Amino acid sequence: MKSMKVLNKVITTLLLFGATLGFSSCDKYEYEEPQKSFAVLKTEYNASALASEGTIVVNQEGFKLRVDEDWLTTELVNPKTIKLKLEQNKGFDSRTANVILKKNEEVVKIPITQFGSVNTIDKFSDVTIGRKGGKQEFAIQAVDEVKLIVSPLKAGEPIDWLVYEVKDGKLILTADKLPNGLSKRAVRVTATTGLFSKTITVTQNWGSPDYADVLGTYVLDYVAEFGKPKVQAEVNIVPLKGKEGQLFVLLGLVRPILLIWNADDSSITIPLGEQPKPDDLADGLQLMLSASGNGYEDANGKKNLGLRVDKEFFFKGIWATNTTAKNLMFTFPPVGSKEPKFHGLHFWKFDGNNYKGEYAGKDGKGIHTLSDFTLTKKL
Repeated sequence: MKSMKVLNKVITTLLLFGATLGFSSCDKYEYEEPQKSFAVLKTEYNASALASEGTIVVNQEGFKLRVDEDWLTTELVNPKTIKLKLEQNKGFDSRTANVILKKNEEVVKIPITQFGSVNTIDKFSDVTIGRKGGKQEFAIQAVDEVKLIVSPLKAGEPIDWLVYEVKDGKLILTADKLPNGLSKRAVRVTATTGLFSKTITVTQNWGSPDYADVLGTYVLDYVAEFGKPKVQAEVNIVPLKGKEGQLFVLLGLVRPILLIWNADDSSITIPLGEQPKPDDLADGLQLMLSASGNGYEDANGKKNLGLRVDKEFFFKGIWATNTTAKNLMFTFPPVGSKEPKFHGLHFWKFDGNNYKGEYAGKDGKGIHTLSDFTLTKKL
C-alpha cells in the first residue's frame, strides 16, 4: 500500500512537469536583461579656442546636472541629450571644465577641455619688398579680428604706398612701385588681435640693378696718363644681340668692347685679350686689349709701363650701392692681381711677337688708354 502512494506521487510529478512543458511550447517567452549602469554614450565638441557648441548623449534619463566652470553652459534638449555651449577662450593656456551628472548613487564626470588662443601674428617678421612693389602674404590663425595700424618710421614720411587687408585667413600687404631715384623707404605695421600684438617693419629697397637697368648712356671718367687730370667722355652700354641678359657692348672707346653681366652680384666684367680686328689694321697685326701700368709709379717711384693679358686678370665693374637705375655708377678696380699698379686699359697692336704701338683708330683720336675709370649713368 505504501509503495502505491509513492508511485502515485511520481506519476503526479511527471504529469505536472509534462503540463509545464506543454505550456512553454505553446506561449512566447520574453526575457528582459538587467538594466545597465548610468553611462555616457557620446560626447562631441570643438576643442579649439573659438566659441562653439557640442553634445553629450547618455543612456538613461532622470539625472541631475551641474557644471563647475562659468565659460561652459549646458541645456537639456531631450531627456537623454545635453547641449554644450563653450565661450571663446581668449587666454594663452588651455582650460578644462567638468560636466557632472548624477543619477541615484551613480556619478559621471565628463571633462571638456578647450585649447588656448592660437595665433600666428607673433610669428610675423620684418619684410623687405623689391622696387617693383607687389604683395607679401602672411597666414593668420587668430580667434579675434586682426586690427592693423601703419605708421611712419619718421614723422612726416608717407605711408600711403603700402596697402593692407585681411582676407581669407591671410594678411596681405601690397606695395606700390618705388619711385625713380628713391633707393629706400619703410613703414611700421602693428597687428593686434585679442591679447596679442606684434610690430614689424616693412622696407622697400631699390635693391640691385638688373640687366635692363644697366643699359643706357654713361659718363666715363678716366685718367689718360698718370699724373694728368681726369677727363670725361660720353659712352653707351647696349645689349649684345642674341645674348641679351648675359652680355653688353660698350660703345665710345676707340673700339667697341665686350662686357659680361654678372647677375649674382650685379657687376660687369671686362675681359682682356685679342679683339675683333678693325678694317684699318694692317695685315699681320692683331688688336689687343690689356691691362696697362699706364706710367703709374710703384712704391719706389718707378713707372710701370708694362702690359698684362691673361685669363686670371680682368677689370670688374662694381656697382656703387648708393646709386639706382637713375644714376647707376660702376667703379672698375683690377681683379686677380697682386700688383695694383695695373690701373687701366690699353688698346695696342701686336704682330704675334712684339708690341707695335697704341691703337687710336683711323683718325688717331679714339680713346685707347684709360686708368682709374668709372661709369656713371647720364641723368
